[in-house]
Amino acid sequence: MASKISERAPLASPSGINQNINNSTELNNFDIDTYQYPSDLGAEDLKHWVQFTINIRGKSLAGDTLSRGGRLDKERNLSEVTRAADSANFTTEQLGSAATNLGAVAGAVGGVAAVKVFEKLFNRKQVAGGANTRVSTAGKVVAGATGAAFVIFNDLLKPDTSFRISDAIALYVDGPPTVRYAAQYSNKDLGTIAGLAAGGISSVSSVGESGGALAMKFAELPAALGVNIPDVVGAAGKIALNPFKEVLFEAIDFRAFNFKYRFFPKSEDEARSVNDIIKLFKFHMHPDLSSNKLFFIYPSEFEIAYYFVSKENIYFHKIKPCVLESMDVSYGGEQFSTFWDGKPTEINMTLTFRETEILTKKQIRDGY
Repeated sequence: MASKISERAPLASPSGINQNINNSTELNNFDIDTYQYPSDLGAEDLKHWVQFTINIRGKSLAGDTLSRGGRLDKERNLSEVTRAADSANFTTEQLGSAATNLGAVAGAVGGVAAVKVFEKLFNRKQVAGGANTRVSTAGKVVAGATGAAFVIFNDLLKPDTSFRISDAIALYVDGPPTVRYAAQYSNKDLGTIAGLAAGGISSVSSVGESGGALAMKFAELPAALGVNIPDVVGAAGKIALNPFKEVLFEAIDFRAFNFKYRFFPKSEDEARSVNDIIKLFKFHMHPDLSSNKLFFIYPSEFEIAYYFVSKENIYFHKIKPCVLESMDVSYGGEQFSTFWDGKPTEINMTLTFRETEILTKKQIRDGY
């Protein structure tokens, strides 16, 4: 197994661009098999391209990655992908620790419930003598198993690890790369009482003002009786309590990225490549199902990077690992038509990705 990686890994180059890059030692560690469109990607008018690499879940049960290499071999040409330690999100290790500790608590609570359910099923009140003790003991065993399942017995409940697989997709840049940064703020009333606490009483004149404000604030209490004293006093004195409003920062939104493509296959190879590309996106945006059908295993993640000729374009924003939220495919344009064998002459595809990590100043300095 290759070593862990937490930063952007070396990516492949489309077959039409500078073949020497495929011979680098770094790329050989990944043995990347690139699906690309169009076939002349890298030509004079197609120097800009975007590449999607795929991180599959370690718990994935589906061996077939739809790749030319056949079944997924987790012991060959894969690298473990970890979240950077300076991420604002939990790292895999932190999530694992939280899940273990909280899972033990949840298991204990579930165990107590299991005792009650178990004993109710056997109608404990109607069980006499030693049988009664056996039912109680069996119930406690169920409780213990329920609690321990979170920590020991069930691998599905343990933290997952992602792995970079040896498939990559290279597509032309569909339009001007765009990105939207958004922060969440809210308007909050800190209140008159907070204003009194912050300002204090610093002079004789302020004593009366503070007392009056405090009196008006507490005078709001009888409003339920139909008498709004602060409104009456305010109307008479032409004054209103200062609510001490503040704009409070709450969070940073996850960024979203949209890509739209129109495929016009000019050959059998291009048609096959387009079909493979669509299958790969569909396959990796969907979850696995656990063997007993009790759990979904998360879909794969995608790493996205803009390239110019054979190098990553440092003039565009970088993108953290993303999940594929939606995918729209339309077989045909304004007029539906196919080749002689049924292959559509035009395919339209729209992809919407959601970034999975929160950005801070550190990531912005790094080019995100």
